Amino acid sequence: MTEKTTNINTALLKAQKDMGPVRKDGKGNYGKYATLDGVIETIADTLNNNGILYMQPLVVINGEQHIKTMLVHADSGDQIESFYRVVCKDMEDPQKIGGAITYGRRYSLLSLLGLAPEDDDGTLASSPQRPVAATPSVKPTADTSTGEVADPDGITSYYNNYEKKMYHQEPCSVAGCGKTVRAKAVSFSNYRFKRTLCMTHQDAADSGQLDDEVPLQQTATDTYGADKEPLPW
Repeated sequence: MTEKTTNINTALLKAQKDMGPVRKDGKGNYGKYATLDGVIETIADTLNNNGILYMQPLVVINGEQHIKTMLVHADSGDQIESFYRVVCKDMEDPQKIGGAITYGRRYSLLSLLGLAPEDDDGTLASSPQRPVAATPSVKPTADTSTGEVADPDGITSYYNNYEKKMYHQEPCSVAGCGKTVRAKAVSFSNYRFKRTLCMTHQDAADSGQLDDEVPLQQTATDTYGADKEPLPW
């Protein structure tokens, strides 16, 4: 029998200790992401076993639809809540509205519980790696026209071998975002979306939920062409 707790903070602390990682179980145009079903599968039993239930009703605030995410402690009645405004370019299209609601529910739960989907690169970096013999790189990592050498980690600068172009880290182009995008991601984003977007806004663009005045152009293919090399990301 689960031990009763006196407030939601104590119960939530226990739940977070027991909660497993959120898996990236879906695949979109850009890459893998955690689906709403996957998030719920990760959190539901652990929250319920610690006396916490979650609810996500739709509410109207100032004439706009919002997702109200609530964590409620069964024993004490304590609760924590957050609000997410539903953003959709076509509020007359039920399918697009449903996608916007699903997107909002997913990120509201992740944000409120302090969770992040498991990142393949992060998992690889934190795992013990077998030593690999160094091999000479066949791709240039410097701009021959300027002599600039790219950052080997692709953070401050990145040389795109196909475009023969050096990219540098720069801010996300979405007004008010303020996030700095690493150079390698800038290279991908400008190919995929014709502008610089941080990872959050790339996900939003892929799901059709980017709310920004700058026109968005997407490149449908993930390769430069059958006779070209794969994308370097």
